[in-house]
Amino acid sequence: MRFWRITALLIICGIALPAVGESRTAQTSASKPARTEQNDIPTSIAESVSGPLQFTEGSLLGLAEAMPEDKYSFVPTAASLMMCAASASN
Repeated sequence: MRFWRITALLIICGIALPAVGESRTAQTSASKPARTEQNDIPTSIAESVSGPLQFTEGSLLGLAEAMPEDKYSFVPTAASLMMCAASASN
């Protein structure tokens, strides 16, 4: 159950973060004339979600392939997460 929660969270973040980056890019380039072609605009929800989903899938598969199989059972403790967050903030 915990695995599926983490997987769902990673997928949601993988979809949301590119969307946030695209919205910031659109705001900064608002002064430039829009040059979107008709083919660039997704025609369905499936098309609009497929790009970020494929990116997330590739990222997660790359992480899974890079991790040794004997480490799959690793579960971080709260202390190790705090240490990791503290070292990342420097």
